[in-house]
Amino acid sequence: MTNKEPIQVDGLPRLKRDFQSLEKAARRKVLRSVLRRAAVPVRTRARKELDIRDRTGFLRKNIAITVSAISDVVAVATIGMRRKAFYGGFFELGTAFFPARPWLVPAFIKSRNLIVERFAKAMKAELLKAIRK
Repeated sequence: MTNKEPIQVDGLPRLKRDFQSLEKAARRKVLRSVLRRAAVPVRTRARKELDIRDRTGFLRKNIAITVSAISDVVAVATIGMRRKAFYGGFFELGTAFFPARPWLVPAFIKSRNLIVERFAKAMKAELLKAIRK
């Protein structure tokens, strides 16, 4: 990414303390849920970026969010196309026969600040829900 400006989240130390106070399984569940919710703007924007190139809508429908919890404090959200829509990568990266027409990376870059905002809001909501239980 070319935009290197720092991102600030209000109340981060308290969120971190509350998150660490949860049990291991609860932390994992909260983290997966929060990441999935934070990734939705990228998928939505990627679908909009594809409007020109995806005449049938098949690729647009097959943009998926996959969240993998590596541990109770680390998780990864992946946004991309399902296997049956493999040709979306050809649009993104180009081939020997036609140039790249990126749609996923620009969607991520344009959604960067919204991802952080949604992550913080979702984390606060999920932590409150988990602490109440």
